[in-house]
Amino acid sequence: MDKKELMEKFRQLKLYADLAIEKETRAYNKVARLEEEMSGLKEEVKNQKLITEQQTARANSSMLCWHCKNPLTWGGDHDIEEEDETYCMVTNLSCQECGCHVDVYLPKDTDQLTLDFGLKTTEKDYVIQENKKIPERF
Repeated sequence: MDKKELMEKFRQLKLYADLAIEKETRAYNKVARLEEEMSGLKEEVKNQKLITEQQTARANSSMLCWHCKNPLTWGGDHDIEEEDETYCMVTNLSCQECGCHVDVYLPKDTDQLTLDFGLKTTEKDYVIQENKKIPERF
């Protein structure tokens, strides 16, 4: 091979190397875009999961924790009609996720209350007294 042929071979090899680098760069950029897209989709799925959990909790008539937005667990209802002038019942709820405790007071003068197992009240009928951490001994 003479010098001219060697130069032509070198030019071809350089061209192939440049093409390979360009392909690799495009592939790398595509992977980076896909990873960014996937990260966005993961965040969207996480948000949708939270929305679905909240909708499920609402559909199941449960309240959500003010702090962590997880469903509250019913602890019990207590008749306080004789002890309180304004309220007839207090319901205690707790969050299994963050340990918060919520007391919900039912007013005596609610006209939408039905005495069967389905208490029908509007959201404004409930008064939430406090939202505090449950002591460790519980």
